Amino acid sequence: LGAINLATCVKKVDENYEVDFSEIDKRVNLGVHFLDNVIDMNKFPFQRIYGIVHGNRKIGLGLMGWAEMLAQLKIPYDSEESIELAKDISNYVTQKAREKSTELAEDRGVFPFWKGSVWEKEGIKVRNAVVTTIAPNGTTGMISDVTGGIEPFFKLAYKKTCMDGKELIY
Repeated sequence: LGAINLATCVKKVDENYEVDFSEIDKRVNLGVHFLDNVIDMNKFPFQRIYGIVHGNRKIGLGLMGWAEMLAQLKIPYDSEESIELAKDISNYVTQKAREKSTELAEDRGVFPFWKGSVWEKEGIKVRNAVVTTIAPNGTTGMISDVTGGIEPFFKLAYKKTCMDGKELIY
């Protein structure tokens, strides 16, 4: 699993802000390539898990920092505009991720379980059976100082107490 930080995919144009799709492109390409490499570098505790993971090569490129992106764009979280932008970005990321997976398949081959899959039935050669996900990114969101996924702001300020007793202010 990996995530694109949408909060850092906004650019200023004149006096307004807009989604920086060229930055999203770069991150999708790097993310899919990286996550595909992780499959080969990972150590698996059981041969069966290794076989399944390598057989379908599923990866999960997700999103985080959605609330921060909306704030920069001055779009209310619960608005129709937000819903339409969510559709646009999620479709865009999925399309670009599949294109990168297709490119990787040309170079590295399709995933081993491709034969008999929906991808074979559609005649589409991809490296990864699945490329995107919407997963929670709690810890990575904290590290990146953004909301951990596509959730709204939890609180504008809060204190987290770690297991060692250290207190972190967000």
